[in-house]
Amino acid sequence: MPNNDQRTKPWLTVDEIAESFGCPVEEIEVLARRNNWPSVQGSHGAKFAVEPEDVKKAMADAS
Repeated sequence: MPNNDQRTKPWLTVDEIAESFGCPVEEIEVLARRNNWPSVQGSHGAKFAVEPEDVKKAMADAS
């Protein structure tokens, strides 16, 4: 059984992340590039494998 560090991170669209955190899509795209979040491109745009806590930390670090 994998421990918590080995679990799969959720794949979220840039729109989902931006909406959840009440910020512009462009800000999330910048954070994703700066923090090298794993991403895939699909028919609905980019999806990032990132935990909400990682997004919060990246936003705090960018302030």
